[in-house]
This record gives sequence, C-alpha cells and structure tokens, in this order.
Amino acid sequence: MFISRLLPRVASIVPANVALKQGRRCVTYGELADQAGRLARAFTDLGIAAGDRVALLGHPGIDLVIAEHAAVAIGAIPFGIYSTLAPREIQEIIDDAAPSVVVVDEAFETFAAQLVHARAPLEVSCRPRGVGVSMDELIASSAPLAEWHEAGLDDPVLLVYTGGTSGRPKGVTHTAASVSSWVNMNHPAGPAYAPHQRSIVFNLAHLSGQANLWKTVAAGGRLVFFPSYPPAGGTALVDLLEAERITNIGTVGGTFSDILNTPDLGRRDLRSLQLIAVGGSFTSAHVLQRATELLPSAMIMCVYSLTESGQLISALSVNDAVRRGRLERLRSVGVPGVSLFGQKPFAVRVVDDAGRDVEPGGVGEILVAGPQLMSGYWKNEEATRRTLAGGWLHTGDVGRIDADGYLYLLDRKRDIIISRTGVNVYTSEVEDAIARHPAVQEVAILGNRAEDAAEEIAAAVVLREGTSLTLPELHRFCADSIAAFKMPSHLTVLDALPRTDVGKIDKLRLRAALAPATTS
Repeated sequence: MFISRLLPRVASIVPANVALKQGRRCVTYGELADQAGRLARAFTDLGIAAGDRVALLGHPGIDLVIAEHAAVAIGAIPFGIYSTLAPREIQEIIDDAAPSVVVVDEAFETFAAQLVHARAPLEVSCRPRGVGVSMDELIASSAPLAEWHEAGLDDPVLLVYTGGTSGRPKGVTHTAASVSSWVNMNHPAGPAYAPHQRSIVFNLAHLSGQANLWKTVAAGGRLVFFPSYPPAGGTALVDLLEAERITNIGTVGGTFSDILNTPDLGRRDLRSLQLIAVGGSFTSAHVLQRATELLPSAMIMCVYSLTESGQLISALSVNDAVRRGRLERLRSVGVPGVSLFGQKPFAVRVVDDAGRDVEPGGVGEILVAGPQLMSGYWKNEEATRRTLAGGWLHTGDVGRIDADGYLYLLDRKRDIIISRTGVNVYTSEVEDAIARHPAVQEVAILGNRAEDAAEEIAAAVVLREGTSLTLPELHRFCADSIAAFKMPSHLTVLDALPRTDVGKIDKLRLRAALAPATTS
C-alpha cells in the first residue's frame, strides 16, 4: 500500500480511532484525513505540485504530521528538519532540497523568516494568525481533496536527511516502492489493524520517526507526542510512557539509558510496554540484560538499520538470549536475512577492502541489498554511485557473522583505531568492557592521533552518582576482558556525553571538546 492512499483507507475503516495525541489535543483518523485533505487542496490551489518538496521545521507535533499527510496526498515530497540543528545546518538542508513550502511551528517562526531561499517558498505557520500563511486558515477555507495522489513505483515520496555526523547532511530518497516494503506496510496476510497500539514519535526528521509514523497509521494505532519541548530527560519520557499507556517505542542507546536510569523506574506502571527497539548506537550487553529485569513485560529487540536501508537489516530478541543463557549473543544484532514483522528480508554480505566475501567469521564491511533500500541521495549522483555500487548498499559498518549466522557490529569504518602494534581496535569492544564497570553509566571511546602516527585510545565516561573512577582502576577492571593494547591511555569524566539530534553519542563534538589532550 502506497503511503499517499494509506490514510484515506484507514480513516474509512476506523474513523473514530484517535490517530494523534499531544497533551490534551486529540485528532481522530476521520479528522486527520479531512484536515490533511483540505490542506492538500490548499497546496494545490497555491501551485504546489507532485515532486515539489515540503519542509517540516519545528518540534514533532500534530500540525507537522497533518502537513506531511497533506504533502503526500498530492505527490509532494515531505522532509523533516531536526529542530536542534544550528542555523547554518538548517540553511544547508533548505538549500539542498529547495522546498516549495516550509511549514513551521511557533517556536521557529522568527528563524524561518531569516532563512535565505533559492526561490521564495510559501511559509505556512502552524500557529493561528502566525507569521505568513496560517495553516488553520488554509484548512478552514479549502474544500476536501477530490482525489488523493497515486504514486508510481519509482516516484520519490520521502526525503530523510542524514544526521551529518559524517559530514554535510545528505537527503536519503525513498520511493513509493521502498516505503511499501517497510515493516507492516505490506504484510502478506493483509493490513493488521491494531487500534490498541500506541507509540511515541521522537523526531519526524529521522528514519525511525518516519517508519514509526507510517507503520502506526497502517495499524490504525495512536501516535503520541510530548506536550512540550524539550522534554526533561528520562523522567519526562517515563511520565509519558506511563500516562499514555504506550505499547511500543523505538530508541537509540542514549534514550534507552535515560529510561533505565530514571530514579523511580521500579515504582512506575509500565506494563503496557510490549516492544522496545534499541538501535542506532552501541548498547552494552550489561545494559541490555539489566533492561529485561527492569522492564519484564516488554520484548526488547536490539536492531540494526540505517537511514539508507529503510528498515531492519537484522534484530535480536534480548529476552530470548537472556532466557536461554546465551549472554554472548547480546553483543550481536541477531541473524540477518530473515523476515521480520512482515517485511521482506535483506541479503547481507561481509566483504574485504577488495570487495571479496570474507571467510565465515571474518571481519569486513557489511553490504546489504533489498527492496527497502533508498533509491539514492537527493541530487548527489556521485555519493549514490559510491554507496550503492554493484546494487549493494555499502553501509560503512564493520562486522562479522559467526558460525550460527549472528551478525556482530564492530565499528564504523572511520571509528576503527589503529593501535601502536598495528592491530585494529574496534571501539565497540572497548566500550563493552568498560560499560560493565559498576561506576560507569555511559562510555564513549575515541582514537587520538599521537605524534608517531599511531593512535592512542581515549575513554570518556559518565559516572553513576556517588561513584569515582581512575585510569588505573579501570585498567585493573578490564584486564580480564580486553588485551593491554586495547586499554585506554586517557580517561575523562564528564557530566554528560554530547548527543546528536537522534540521541546517538556525537563523537565529532566529543572529539572537539577533548582536543588537543585528554585528562587522565
């Protein structure tokens, strides 16, 4: 089912179901289809056509979701912009996508007016009587859309800009065909309506937020947003999980840790939680095992996906690994190449620098292929050819597949540390060893270039309240887990680790903060 036809169909089946909730405001599927259709008609009357881009600038919320549905209803291409990006970064994305419409919430009205546009786009304010054209007024003054757009298989329907941790952000383009292959979007048994399903959307600019939005719509479930931004850490998230009886969430390592480290977590009623997906960054085996004890009602999945892959390349049931006593499996992301939640499986290879498949258990770059993949990067043919060479997505991730078929992520290619012995050190294995220390709440490992061109290993940690840690103590603790040449040469204790807009540890910012030297 293509996303442009999804909402009208679901609204015709479950019109009274609450589709969106933010604070006290609720929008049913019937209301969502009506408002999105009227806004789509207004866009058309203003000259917006299929293929035009629609920017969504602001905090995740009901109005931006209505605008996204309106865009796809006429074949326009929506894309979210991280609300925490710097002005220059937002300007770069606007320049790259050249939107015909910028839909902006109240918090960003002043900033939106300062953007420099390649062409003068329509600015639509989510606030009644806001700057520019009011979204409410457009909806109120427009007739319903007569016919919702039907995309061609290869037509681009979504742009998702990468977080920019590896350089200038790129617009990942997903087509009608790739999105229809996403989780629960085209299940072989037909649409599985689950009106009890409730999920939180953390960010409309990230692939996980987009996938969550569309698969929840496909199920006729409810999307819940924080009443205000920014939310106050893990406590605010747990408050929302409890109050709204959330059934499933997708998290990255940082957000997951925020939940687990909420002081009164054991006294909260989180029995509604059925599924927690953890991905996007390193999460230690110790933390995953602890999560099964703190959140016994939830199935916890350690997942592997990329913006470019569209959906899950592999996933591990943490609960099953713990129940079977196979704790070594908690360092993996499961067995790739299997059908997960109704999506078609990816083909997965591990190759050496020459592009040859490595022997079983060998280490190399992970390559994947499948119908869920992006069609390419927006207006960037060179990067597209390089990343999709030979019809395979070159992930840039280093890993291995063991004899039982389990995939282990060892590092990003750029994060591999070349030790003084010339042996590769994968930051994930050092992070895993350090994360087991009872004083360590979070850890990030970096390679610092030394004078002799070898790299020294630096550890940055956040400690649990009331604890302390020195470098010699850390070495003694890790002596049985990792080789001496993998031990960090420097240890820095921080109040918090910098994170990207999607909650991953931001190693670029961390490296800049620690340069030129790290305190031991």
